[in-house]
Amino acid sequence: MTNAILLVIALLFICAFAWSYYKMSVLSNIANLNYSESLESNKALAIPSMSYVTLNYTLPYAGYLKISYSSTSAIYIWVGSNFSQQFPDGNYFSRYPPQRESSSGTFVVPVLPGEVYVTIYNPSIFNGVALTISIEYHY
Repeated sequence: MTNAILLVIALLFICAFAWSYYKMSVLSNIANLNYSESLESNKALAIPSMSYVTLNYTLPYAGYLKISYSSTSAIYIWVGSNFSQQFPDGNYFSRYPPQRESSSGTFVVPVLPGEVYVTIYNPSIFNGVALTISIEYHY
């Protein structure tokens, strides 16, 4: 009976150690931005002239987004979050391209945990735009 109790205690100790090691490994990987997931993979969008589309995400960790796109005409993209709403002048903290517009590009923008939104604008007065976008979340 005593040996059985000692065996159960040893197994509980080993399981607790293994679980603790696993959780520390996960947290270390998150802190080192070793994880990534695809939020959008070649998502096709159609945006009418002088209009926009917003994509919303709830992100659990700080990290960064890698956004790649190509479109039939020039667009621009704003990235914002519930954190950026606390600042004067708005809801967004990053614009790509920084000036003007472009029909393709790839850029990286840091994000904090919480609500994040990616708004794609079509500034054309006359033409709609067809767009393909991919968004990777690294944390």
